[in-house]
Amino acid sequence: MIASGQTIRSAMQGIFQLALLRADGLTYFRRDATGFWQSFTAAFISLPVIFLDLFLGSENIPGSMSAAHFAINHILIYAINWLLFPLIIFYLLRFSNRGHLFFDFMVPYHWANLPITMLIILIEFTLGTPIFLLFGIICALWLVHAIARFGLQLPIPLAIGFVLFSFTINMIIDSQLRGLGGI
Repeated sequence: MIASGQTIRSAMQGIFQLALLRADGLTYFRRDATGFWQSFTAAFISLPVIFLDLFLGSENIPGSMSAAHFAINHILIYAINWLLFPLIIFYLLRFSNRGHLFFDFMVPYHWANLPITMLIILIEFTLGTPIFLLFGIICALWLVHAIARFGLQLPIPLAIGFVLFSFTINMIIDSQLRGLGGI
């Protein structure tokens, strides 16, 4: 289910509010099953930029792999990551008696991937230095911290811990999928 332009604008306004640590930023999102499926629109919008980064950026195509094979592997990794991470978070929240907050976290989290992806790739293509890339990563962690803090109703230390945990989960998923894909 593709989100409307109004839904996308509202989500970006909500992300901006959350980045400013305003809890009412959550009100900009439809935090239910429909909103969850609509939030995958962020993945579709980000995908062309991700591919631009893959083929023009720093990642090299392995010599034993064709460009088409490389692209298909990355599409599969991207799709599985977008599907597997919410599933892990769903069961984690359910286990920790916070399952009722799944949509409050996951919907803004999905939408946050859109500006985070754009920021990181913009930095990579324009400034490209590690210090600016670190700045982009810190911005991403800040935003996810705000989403965890307000969406999961966590105190700051637990929100930070959740961000580090979710970042680790994403890194494990990505590295395992890359290993399976031969990348």
